[in-house]
Amino acid sequence: MADAIALPKDAVDYFVALACAWIREQRALHHLLAQPLPDAGKVTLAPFFPQAALDRARWRAVPAIENPPFLAEAAPFGVTLDFSRMDGITFDDTFLVREAALAGNADALVFHELVHIVQYGLLGIDEFISQYVAGYLSSGEYYTIPLELVAYTLQMRWMIDPAAVFSVEGMVQRTVGLRRA
Repeated sequence: MADAIALPKDAVDYFVALACAWIREQRALHHLLAQPLPDAGKVTLAPFFPQAALDRARWRAVPAIENPPFLAEAAPFGVTLDFSRMDGITFDDTFLVREAALAGNADALVFHELVHIVQYGLLGIDEFISQYVAGYLSSGEYYTIPLELVAYTLQMRWMIDPAAVFSVEGMVQRTVGLRRA
């Protein structure tokens, strides 16, 4: 288990700004090439997600998830995140799925990324990234980032019993203040 990563506030602010800019760039790039969720997927997921989020969501299959360029700059501080090992990543309302992950339980991955779309919708890009970075720095572990914990928890809840309807937006609204300044 990793330890918390202590960075000076100006360094945190610097990396948050870089991450926000990168998210916006990636969203603009991939949104143009992404496709809407299939109608059948929207019907399946409608009991869990707001229709506006399902309509706004776009996705794209890619050979690999690329690391943002600033991760190399953050590595000397103890940041070990490696996006290239991830099956999916969300940029506001647009998410990428690694092509190899489509052979597995792609529905669960889509559910997870849609949770992030709801989180982005409620928080906005800047606050989402601020919370994401703070969550990562508090433990140095990807799986303990509160925004990820919520997404994985809701994903698992859905996987265990997809007939037990719950509101993702309602659950996210109760958790988005996990790290408010």
